[in-house]
Amino acid sequence: MYPNQGVCRISGIELKEIGGVKGEFLTMKREEDGATVMIPRAKVAQIGLRHVAARSEVEEILAFLEADGEDPELDWKVRHRTHADKMVGGSLQGTAEVLKGLHTLALMRPLPQRERELYDSARHLLVHEVAVALGLSACSAEDSIDLALSPPAGSARAEAQAKRIAASMGDGLGLDELDGAGEEAAEGAEEPAEAEAEAPPARKAKKAEPRPPPKTAAKTRTAPKREKPEKAKAAKSKPVKAAKAKAKPAKKGRR
Repeated sequence: MYPNQGVCRISGIELKEIGGVKGEFLTMKREEDGATVMIPRAKVAQIGLRHVAARSEVEEILAFLEADGEDPELDWKVRHRTHADKMVGGSLQGTAEVLKGLHTLALMRPLPQRERELYDSARHLLVHEVAVALGLSACSAEDSIDLALSPPAGSARAEAQAKRIAASMGDGLGLDELDGAGEEAAEGAEEPAEAEAEAPPARKAKKAEPRPPPKTAAKTRTAPKREKPEKAKAAKSKPVKAAKAKAKPAKKGRR
């Protein structure tokens, strides 16, 4: 079992040289999709590679999922960090704890996007390991886990679960305190509200603006340009001067 990767089958050990350093690598194929995974042999323990759980271990995990759980952590940052560390560790118990904790939280209110992805990852890994350990199909293993997490309606276990959730909600585990979206979701929720509050006045202001009066045909006509008085006088004086010049007799020359 490869943490955060799933069930893999070791196909061999190869000697490879990477960056001028020779070392042994475990070559594995993931059972789910056949993808090839290579791990340095010296880092197997550090990565957390382990054998698939035995049947007895899987039965204990299913019993753990059926039992009453603890109240979820109120601080979403602490809760997310704890769950992420358990997933990196790769133990069967840690994966089951993440799945059960987020499942209990989802019964009280919808999970935010980040925790929903973590829930899906833990569920996917647990289903495939249970299927391989018990020799079942993925659908049958998923049904076993669902039955352990969500008892049938009307059963004594379902009534006890409902009472426990109601008591947790009454003790102060409300939606505001369990909001896993945190400060980022709160800031994102405030921005649309402010935009909606400011939008109506802007639309009203546009409606209140008076429209300019339509332009009439009389206003669009251009009046003929009038000549300046000086130019008019100059134009009138030119013919007069020409007439005087013609009427003036020529001077006689001196003898």
